[in-house]
Amino acid sequence: MLIKAKREQTPEEKEKAGQFLYWWLLLVVFFEYARPGYQYRFLAALPLNSLLPLVLLFVSLMAGNQRPWSQIFRDKMWIWPGVMVFFVLASMSWATVTTYAYNVFTLIFGYLILFFLIARIITTRKRLRGLFLTLIVSHIFLIIYNPLVVTDPYVRHYITGATFLGDGNDFSLSLVILLPFSLELVMGAQKKSHKILYI
Repeated sequence: MLIKAKREQTPEEKEKAGQFLYWWLLLVVFFEYARPGYQYRFLAALPLNSLLPLVLLFVSLMAGNQRPWSQIFRDKMWIWPGVMVFFVLASMSWATVTTYAYNVFTLIFGYLILFFLIARIITTRKRLRGLFLTLIVSHIFLIIYNPLVVTDPYVRHYITGATFLGDGNDFSLSLVILLPFSLELVMGAQKKSHKILYI
């Protein structure tokens, strides 16, 4: 009996098959950066900032059509985030305030999970640009609800609900990081109207 060989999926078919994971990841990134639960209290009824990435990680472990783990671990740069998490965890043994060290550990560990989710799900340049756009939209969302951060330079204003984007200094640094992302969107835009929007 002849067994029919399984046809290998094209890159377009793989991207389409894993599309729900991609959109889920963008939602995770938006919730992490923008923290909409602080503006819309009904979203704070559930700990979505923790649930969304953890469930996505579990689903990602089971689902196919993603970057293989072997390919992710082939790049030795993944070791450094792990080393950082290890040292933060170890610091709890000598920290004066162990609760603070534990809180920092859980925060950093969450970002390590996000790091692996991005490495596993963002498999094409198109998806990478979608991630960049989500980060930009998240910052615009924060400014809409915290306009004094940029309109009142004489007082130190804090961003409501943001984890690491605490004040205008943090926000400015984050914008500097976003600038090359915006340039990538401009370079990759096909329509002139899109280029103008990204600029």
